[in-house]
Amino acid sequence: SDWDRPAAREFRALLDDPNRSMLGAAQERWFAQTLASSKGANHTWQIIAQQVQVAPQAAPADITRLIGADVAPAGRVWFETAQRLTPLGLPWNLDNWNGYPAARTRLLEASAENAANAILLGGDSHNCWANNLRLGSRVAALEFAGGSVSSPGMERTLTAARPGERESMLRGANPELAFCDVSNRGYAALRFTRTACEAEWVAFDSVREPEAPAARVTRIGASVSAGAGPGAWGAG
Repeated sequence: SDWDRPAAREFRALLDDPNRSMLGAAQERWFAQTLASSKGANHTWQIIAQQVQVAPQAAPADITRLIGADVAPAGRVWFETAQRLTPLGLPWNLDNWNGYPAARTRLLEASAENAANAILLGGDSHNCWANNLRLGSRVAALEFAGGSVSSPGMERTLTAARPGERESMLRGANPELAFCDVSNRGYAALRFTRTACEAEWVAFDSVREPEAPAARVTRIGASVSAGAGPGAWGAG
């Protein structure tokens, strides 16, 4: 049931190789310098647009019980594999920053050391995530990874969940996760001021009906600091 733990340790060592990089050495240097220049110019926020989710993400221990009986085999295997990898300390999605943990640490160190208040924007997962990206006890940066307007996400496979159950399970397994929506399609709008960031997630119960139902709007916010990094996401 533990799979092959020696193989897991070997794979973990490969993942942790500091030479693995999402950006490359030259762009990592440029990134740190650009953050410092922005902070030096007294800009309140450093808004970093990139493609994919940054925060670590563990699979809840019993997430497979939410898999519907009639889902496609590929979807079932994805979550079954995730549930097995998490206890081994291995990420279940290597296509985002979880596949590059040393590079992610450098990204957050650069954000903590060189930015005033850094926020990373991303997407690609088809779901919505707001994370407090921490180095130790400090929030080094915020993350808002937006969902998709029409393409399905986790709800396509985790069809046996009660309303809100997917989200509560994921938050319970991931302490950096402040908010998520893995049930609905939608879009986000973020507003930045000199004192705060306000994020508005506009979601719909269905995108298959000609007449759209009323939107479900969630608002979260975070405050800025003079130099210790942004405050954590909280209710808007």
